Amino acid sequence: MSSEPSTPDEEDVEQLAEGDPAPKGEHRVPTSEEDAGSVPGILGYRTTSGFGSDADVRSEPSAPPDKIRKYWNSYYNEFALTRAPLKSFDLAVMEPGYRIRVEDADGERDEDMEEALKLWSGNCVIHAGEMGHDLATLLGKLPSKRRGKGTALIEKVGTEEDPDAMAALMSLDPATFQIYTREDQTVLIQPDDDVDDDHPTTDDGEAAAYNQYDADLLRYSEKDPIPFTVDDIIKLTYDADDGEVWGTSVFDACRDRIDALIQKIEDRDFAVRQTGYAHRIYSSENWSQAEAEDYAEAHKEGDVSSEYGPDDDEADRGGDKESFAGRVDFVPDAVNVQVEEGTVPDIAAAVRDDIEQIFSVMPVGKYQIAYADDLNQFVVDPQIEKDNERVDHERRYIERKLTPVLEEKADELASGERYNGTIHFSIEPQQDENPIRREGFPAENLTALMDAFSQFAESGADMYMPPGAFAELAGFDLDELRERHDWDSDPLELPDSQDTPGAMPGADEGEDEDGGGHRDRDGDEDTGDDTETESESEDDGESE
Repeated sequence: MSSEPSTPDEEDVEQLAEGDPAPKGEHRVPTSEEDAGSVPGILGYRTTSGFGSDADVRSEPSAPPDKIRKYWNSYYNEFALTRAPLKSFDLAVMEPGYRIRVEDADGERDEDMEEALKLWSGNCVIHAGEMGHDLATLLGKLPSKRRGKGTALIEKVGTEEDPDAMAALMSLDPATFQIYTREDQTVLIQPDDDVDDDHPTTDDGEAAAYNQYDADLLRYSEKDPIPFTVDDIIKLTYDADDGEVWGTSVFDACRDRIDALIQKIEDRDFAVRQTGYAHRIYSSENWSQAEAEDYAEAHKEGDVSSEYGPDDDEADRGGDKESFAGRVDFVPDAVNVQVEEGTVPDIAAAVRDDIEQIFSVMPVGKYQIAYADDLNQFVVDPQIEKDNERVDHERRYIERKLTPVLEEKADELASGERYNGTIHFSIEPQQDENPIRREGFPAENLTALMDAFSQFAESGADMYMPPGAFAELAGFDLDELRERHDWDSDPLELPDSQDTPGAMPGADEGEDEDGGGHRDRDGDEDTGDDTETESESEDDGESE
């Protein structure tokens, strides 16, 4: 292996992979109405009878959490009050975008490798059936997926020509996977583990840690399972318990409150429909039960009505002869009418209690979504701080998971050798090389910098900062300003005759309070400046 860092050649930068991405993972449709992903009879880990004891490593399959897909559909796709905070969290986490910076083995910036990785990340994601999406498309959905499903799985997609290459990334449904670990351990099966002959293996003969559409996962087609090694999948989990390889969905902690809230809202809607109009009870002492039922049925069809509206020829004037508007119903003898006014129960307090419990496990405060009318700044300010902490924590987690992916891609771009440089991946805005030009540069830091320059100028030091260096640090381009203002020469450049220590800041003789010795002037010609002070004239003479 070469000790010098390898960089991608021009062909690699343009193409990044030989051939189009060829995903192995699939999205099959369950063949049963039952929830796919739940495995009857399997609780936690188990050892199948087919795994003999002669193998050096015995493996145990771990099924995905029960009803993972049902929870996602019911509590994320179909329920706005939990979907909204999770989507809001997604946006907050990826709001600044991401940044890739590469340094070679000497600590110098490796622009070639950096541009290659940026090119790959800019179109490496397969999403919604389309290739060429930016990495941000994938990252922007991970926070809600790993919380809502508990686990998010991403395939490192190879090509037909080179399945081991990493041409793209694609998110897969964790409910379709079985994960294999070493017996009595939560260590995933490694590619070179000496497992039983019945253990799933890849086409290369490597032991699989993930098996999509495993035989134990019922209700799918009869197609063969799809094995993946531990290196083929990126696994992100949320709140995984000890001894578990799967994460925990936030819906596990609040699904009973979600169901209760949905039921309350449905009951309220039904009550509104039932009590929104007065309930009229028609009765007569001369009716038998059968007659009352006959009248009710006849009234429904209008058979007991004697006439239509004000005019029987309504249809001749464009009206509807079948309309019951304005009809008068006649029934025999005296009829008593009893009106019962309906009411809708007050469920506001119960609804708020459910919402409080639901938002206790959401990554954003309820003030961002709904029911914030009873909040004030003393409640919101601490909540904002907590929300920001969650966002920052999520960013750091994704960075730790994605940095090794970019390092692997850098190794691949370095002609298959290990890239000796350092890959920095961060979720933050792209930054200017000059910190002063960065959007978030603190104003107090700029003030401190200018104070330092002022103190340096007054210190009497013989050293001075060249004007061009000061301009670059201050964040402006002298050439651009010269063209914009049609300057004949650099306004900060001193003539050679004046470029002496005596003319620099800190010179002991002839320096005026206004810093006249710093002015850019042509010492051989009269500038025509009528405001020139006497002290400035003396400075020019001494400098010459």
